[in-house]
Amino acid sequence: MQTFDFWNYEIHTTEKSDFDTEKGYYPWVQDFFCCKQVHSKLVHEWNPDWQNETEGDGLYSNQKGIWLKVGVSDCNAVAVMGKERFGIVHAGRKGLQLGIIENLIDKLQAKGESDFKVFLWPAIRKCCYEVGAEFSERCEAQYLMPQANGKFHLDMLGMIQDRLKAFPCSEIHIHPECTKCGKHFFSYRRKDGINNFILIRKKQAWSSLSNLFVRHK
Repeated sequence: MQTFDFWNYEIHTTEKSDFDTEKGYYPWVQDFFCCKQVHSKLVHEWNPDWQNETEGDGLYSNQKGIWLKVGVSDCNAVAVMGKERFGIVHAGRKGLQLGIIENLIDKLQAKGESDFKVFLWPAIRKCCYEVGAEFSERCEAQYLMPQANGKFHLDMLGMIQDRLKAFPCSEIHIHPECTKCGKHFFSYRRKDGINNFILIRKKQAWSSLSNLFVRHK
C-alpha cells in the first residue's frame, strides 16, 4: 500500500502485493463509498444513505473521516481537493472525452470551492497505451502518436493536464508509474484482471503537505 498525505487529506492506493489471492480481495480495503462504474461522466454528491451500486464514476463530499473509492486497472484515478470539499473520479478515455473531470470540478465550484489541488494515480501512460488506427477519428490528434505498425499511442495524461488548465489548480501531483510497464500495480493490458483501489478521505485534524510517498508492507 502507498500512502500520501496531501494537504488535509489522506490518500491510499493498493499495490499488487496487498492482494490476498486466497481470500480474493484486499483485506484492509473496507468501509468505503464508491459507484458502480460505467465509464460515464456521472459524478454524485455523497449522502448518509449512499448505495454503492449507484451508477456513476465519481463521488464528492465535505464529510470528514469517510473514504471515497474508485477502482482502476489502466484508467486514471483523479482526486480533486478544495478547502472544504473533495472528490475522486474514475477517468478512462471515454470518461475523459465525456468531461468527467470538468463535471467534478464544476460541482465543487458550485459549492463554493475556488482553488484546487489535484492528485493523479498510476495509469497506463503513452509509452504503453497502444490503440488502433480507428482512434484517429475518435481522439484529438495532439494526443495520438503514430507508430511504425500503423497504430498509435494515446496520451491520456496529456488529455487530463490540458483539461485541468481551464480551472484554478494551484498544485498538480502526478504519480510517475505506468501501470502496464511498472511493477507495483495491476494492469488490464497486461491481463492481470484485478483492480487497483484508490481511496481518499478528509482528515479529522489538519495535516501538513508531504511530498513523499510512504509504502507499507
